[in-house]
Parts: sequence; C-alpha cells; structure tokens
Amino acid sequence: MPALSWEELSPEVQHKAGLLALEQVFDRLGKAEQARDAWQLHETSRLAEDNAATSHYRKMTVEVDYQIASALDHLRVVRALAPAMPPFAPYSLVRSSIESSALGIWLQSGGTTDKRVIRLLQTQWSHRLNVNTYTLAEGAHTQTTTDWLDGQLTMTKNERGGLRQRDFKVPPPSTTNMLMETDKQVPRRTSLSGLAAWRACSGVTHGNHNFSHALLNERTVTLTDGTQSIERTTSTSSLAMMMHPAIEYLEHLLALLIDHSQPRQGRPAR
Repeated sequence: MPALSWEELSPEVQHKAGLLALEQVFDRLGKAEQARDAWQLHETSRLAEDNAATSHYRKMTVEVDYQIASALDHLRVVRALAPAMPPFAPYSLVRSSIESSALGIWLQSGGTTDKRVIRLLQTQWSHRLNVNTYTLAEGAHTQTTTDWLDGQLTMTKNERGGLRQRDFKVPPPSTTNMLMETDKQVPRRTSLSGLAAWRACSGVTHGNHNFSHALLNERTVTLTDGTQSIERTTSTSSLAMMMHPAIEYLEHLLALLIDHSQPRQGRPAR
C-alpha cells in the first residue's frame, strides 16, 4: 500500500505529528537553557578580548547575552502555551526569537576583533537612534543621553587603530540581509531557512491572509443566524515547522558563545 502524502492524512494525525515535533523542539529548548546557565567566560578567551575592547559601554558579552535572553524568552512563551494559544500569536514570538538570535550570531561572526567591535558599535548606535526618534516624537528630551553615548562609542572606536577611519553611524544590515548572511552559518536539520521562516512568520504577524491561510487550521462554520464564518485554530505541524529554524538559530548562537569563551593557547591570563 503506497504511503499517504501529508495532505492525505487526517487532521487528527497531522495534529498528533505536530505535537510530537513540538515536543522535540521544546526538548532542545530545555537543553539550550541548560547550556546558557552553564556558560562561563575564560579570561584568555576571544570574547574576553572583545569585552576589553568594548568596556566603555555595554560589553560584547552583555549585548550577546541580551539577545540570547530575548530569543529564549519568546520561545518559552510558545512552549508554555502551545498548542492552546491563539492561532496567530505564536508566529510573532517565533519571528522575534529568530531576529534576536540572528543579531547575536552576526555580532560574534566578524573574523577580527576590529570587525566585531564595529558591528557592536553600529548596533548600539542604531538602537539608540531608534529610541531617540521615539522619545522626541513623544515630547521627551533624551538628546543628552544620545550625545553621551556618541562620546562613549567614539572613544571605543578611537582606541582601536584599525577603526579610526570607520564610521559606526553607518546602519547595520537590514534584518533580511542579516538573515541572508547568518543562514550561511547556521547548520540546518530541516529544509526551511531562518530567512524563510522569518518571512512566513512576518506575513502572519502583519496580517497577510495568504500566509495565515497556509499556516493556520481553517474551517468554514455556519453561525446560528445562518451566515458563515471562518474558524481558525493553531496548526501544531505548521508551528513546529517554524519553530525548527528558530531553535537552530538559538543553538548556533549558544555554540558560538561557548566556543568563543574558551581559553586560547598562548594567551596569558590577565
């Protein structure tokens, strides 16, 4: 008897398969939490050197760990509520997790200390400008803080001879371009890339019914007045499909953090 295609499986079978896939992802999420809790920074490591070069404001490990915390937190909510959570909600959470992990990976992926430092400065300045624009629009005056940060980041840049001619006020890559770059680094167990998952989740988040129609369970129901409506519920299989790239990104981010925190031979402890 030939095997049935996915479309030919009953909704009940698809739901059970999705639940199993989600459980596998949540198990990996638990291991990611353990890895973060066990992380230690060695004083002769590459990350310790990056920290020394970025000590005037938020050090490299502070920024990277912040992205890890964000990526983890969004996926924890999915784990806590799925599959009972409302059908649209999890996709914005998965999307945010992928974005945070991608930024953490991008920050750590520069081949030299100078490259990693300028990436960090670009990110910090861009984030500050976003806040400055918001506060000005709301009538608050935060230019003093922005000017102070400009001085701190400029000091960091000028302490690195190779960066004195670089401009940290050049914006970092867009999310799309960053994901195109990080997709080349993140090992994949599934065919769906981080960029593809992020785009699909963005489609649901921004109300594109074409993505929602593909990723949610939908059925037509007749109301008591005789009119028809669409009932939407969470598709466990679709959610698991989007969760896989998110956990792969998080795992790779943690792997970089741990690898770059290891002691390096020939580097005396400070």
